[in-house]
Amino acid sequence: MEKKFNYGDRLKELRKPTGNKNAKKSMEELCEIFANEYGLNVNKSMISRWENGTAMPDNKHVIAYSKYFDVDINYLLGVTNIKRRMSDNQIGESVEKEVILNRVLENLKRLDKEKLEQIEVILEKLEKLDMDTLKAYTRIIK
Repeated sequence: MEKKFNYGDRLKELRKPTGNKNAKKSMEELCEIFANEYGLNVNKSMISRWENGTAMPDNKHVIAYSKYFDVDINYLLGVTNIKRRMSDNQIGESVEKEVILNRVLENLKRLDKEKLEQIEVILEKLEKLDMDTLKAYTRIIK
């Protein structure tokens, strides 16, 4: 049986992140933030229904969540499980980088867990290399 996605879990996770007591927001605090920063009239009951999955926030509320918590709307809506920051989605020179990242991601999806773990180790080491060393390694691999 396929597990249905519950957007409410994501909303609750943003409001009450695990492991970071300072980042937690009460429903009252979130209502005030939405009112003061986004001009939205939200009450605790609405947030509770959204988080429990009995109601869906409309677009302006989803956008407010995305902006305030700096998270990609696609993650909020369950289009992706990758929790990217909204501020990372910039148009311009990063478009080429996004295309490359998407191709890499598609290749990574085809790998098993063991290979992915090895790729993670390699990436950590790659990050520390200067470009000349990296180019030398690339020539060896080709």
